[in-house]
Amino acid sequence: STLYRYLQVGGHLPEARAILGAALDSARQTGDLAAQAEVLTRLGYLDTGRPPHTRATDEFRSALELYRQIGDRLGQAKTLMELGCAEFSLGRAQDADSQLRQALSIFREAGDRYYGAAAISNLGVVALRQGHPKQAANYQLEALAILRELGDRLGEAVAQHNLGEALCRLGRYQKAEDHLADALTAFRELGSRPAEADAMQKLGHVLREQGRYEQAAALQRQALTIFRETGERFFEAEALNSLGETLSGGSHPTQARALHLEALALARQIGACYEMARAHDGLARTYEIG
Repeated sequence: STLYRYLQVGGHLPEARAILGAALDSARQTGDLAAQAEVLTRLGYLDTGRPPHTRATDEFRSALELYRQIGDRLGQAKTLMELGCAEFSLGRAQDADSQLRQALSIFREAGDRYYGAAAISNLGVVALRQGHPKQAANYQLEALAILRELGDRLGEAVAQHNLGEALCRLGRYQKAEDHLADALTAFRELGSRPAEADAMQKLGHVLREQGRYEQAAALQRQALTIFRETGERFFEAEALNSLGETLSGGSHPTQARALHLEALALARQIGACYEMARAHDGLARTYEIG
């Protein structure tokens, strides 16, 4: 699932961490609480989905406390949304839902429609993970309408991507394929490679559900390559499981088993509980079919 905050993550992580670490030291020396909060939020953003597992959530919680101390309500809301995304990446969907709802309440109170729409889209991703595809689709439709009105092409593409995934879960494959194809085109034009890869992966899922295993596997292999190139380890684990599921469906249990084992090892390393469970489920399926 594509959460709104993931789309701007790029490379050069060690360099970025070093620069932000120096900035945090400087802000602490001068006693600038607002600067400390901002840097901690950026550090948490970089650390989400990367070991050690709790570093990002600790950084967001520290930033949240600082924003509360200085009375910055929008800072609190943005950090709550980031914290919700970090909790989601660790498989804590209920915690993510609570934090995103708190963030949405503040955005609505402040009249911030852009960030409000981002929170709504993220709530839809969480609802889908919790097994509520119809509710998820409704969230994405609400977010999509706002983002189109605001003229935010990236946000619109994210909502379309997430809507496509929800519609696939509801069995509405053609509509799902249409939304995901539109999102993929937009991500390519906007130069967001991790988002492009995630859209490819989800398109592969739609094709797999229709029994188009070879086409699905080709898309998911491309996605996996991009995630490895961009260092998106959370998405890499997801892509390994997705490709494994496709190869199981296409009667290639040995190849599928190797992918799920790789996904399991990576998910354990980064603390992605949902992908660990998915890998176990995929492994069990490979033994059932041979």
